[in-house]
Amino acid sequence: MLFSALIRFNRARCWHWRVRAGPDRLRATSLDRLVYLWRWRWLGRRGAEATFLKAHLKPGMQVVDAGANLGAYSHLFAQCVGPDGRVIAFEPDPRLFTALVGNARANGRQQIQPHCIALGESSGQAELKSGGLNSGDNQLAPPESSDGSGVMIPVTTLDEFLNGATVDFIKMDIQGWEVHALRGMTRTLAANPHLQLYLELWPYGLFRAGSSPKELFEALTERGFLFEVRLQGAAPSSLDFLALGRRRYWFTDIYAWRP
Repeated sequence: MLFSALIRFNRARCWHWRVRAGPDRLRATSLDRLVYLWRWRWLGRRGAEATFLKAHLKPGMQVVDAGANLGAYSHLFAQCVGPDGRVIAFEPDPRLFTALVGNARANGRQQIQPHCIALGESSGQAELKSGGLNSGDNQLAPPESSDGSGVMIPVTTLDEFLNGATVDFIKMDIQGWEVHALRGMTRTLAANPHLQLYLELWPYGLFRAGSSPKELFEALTERGFLFEVRLQGAAPSSLDFLALGRRRYWFTDIYAWRP
């Protein structure tokens, strides 16, 4: 009962503020997303990650933002690719998707194309479980662990969605579902030799989704990618992923490219 009250407090309309992030203003949907936007304003947009992404995104690029949330990264990408580029933003959570659409419209970011759908290894439906007090931790449930406590959402593969269209850069932050999504973009990866990937590496989430960091690295290697763990140059072999998989709040990112 206390937890339900905290969720209602977190989602109260009084937290639906707009926060300026660079040239754009983004609206929050809850207290935790308001904190996220303030952190993005003062640390994210000015940090090493944003600098890194800006260096790899060029005007006119076609970008996929899987796990777009409120659109903070989508707006950064839109600024980088300019009016001739495109940002295909996937956000399966209906509440966040509504804010994503509103934020893109309010800021005149016509190159952001929002879609309320999840990426996976096959098309169909899946259960999306709420992150509760952390709206950034909504997660798809594997079929064997679906219990009806979430909301049913549509799932597609990137191959089916793009249907051969060109893509230059894919960012994925989908709470451990990265391996599943990679399996659904085999044709896309093969048809775009200069494609760059930027993926969250969250061992806890990967294990929870039924995969592992090892499977993620193998999936990248099998598809011809070189990659680096964005953790002060740490090599994957130096990290104890079984131990890290027990730490719910440890995560970093992977940048992958083809030579």
